[in-house]
Amino acid sequence: MNYLISNNVGEIVRIVNRKSLLYRQIINYSSIICGYRPIYVSSLEQAEKKLESSIRRNGIRFYINNLPIEYELNNNIESGSIVNISTSGCCILSDGIQKKVNDEIILRIDFESVKQERNVDNFHIKSRIVRVNGDGFAMKFEELDDEQKDKLRNCLVDESQRGI
Repeated sequence: MNYLISNNVGEIVRIVNRKSLLYRQIINYSSIICGYRPIYVSSLEQAEKKLESSIRRNGIRFYINNLPIEYELNNNIESGSIVNISTSGCCILSDGIQKKVNDEIILRIDFESVKQERNVDNFHIKSRIVRVNGDGFAMKFEELDDEQKDKLRNCLVDESQRGI
């Protein structure tokens, strides 16, 4: 998994028999580790459809445990946790104030370095809410240039290799 993430993998789609014990074990295991979550389908046709739609997503989604974040919405600072994140957006769980689609948010993430080259990378990312459901919401990042996306992706790779 670390090799694929480090080498710019796109979405991973696996064709499996969903009734097998191995499938259930893989699902349980992948739900507790950091990294990416493959998409499971039961036929080649479904796999091709998933891969075509993932190209539009612009990057793999990282699932990183225990990555706290803060965000600013309507001049209020709220906290939450990331469900998943890519270089184009993320999904967050938070009990904070009421949110609605098209609200503008400033997302704040601090990554501690697992490597010696850097100490802490701070991101303040202008974002827009694209979906709200229950105590979670999804946002799309705005105004991230290619250099910032690369920096964010490197931090996500480091964080996913840290584990837990």
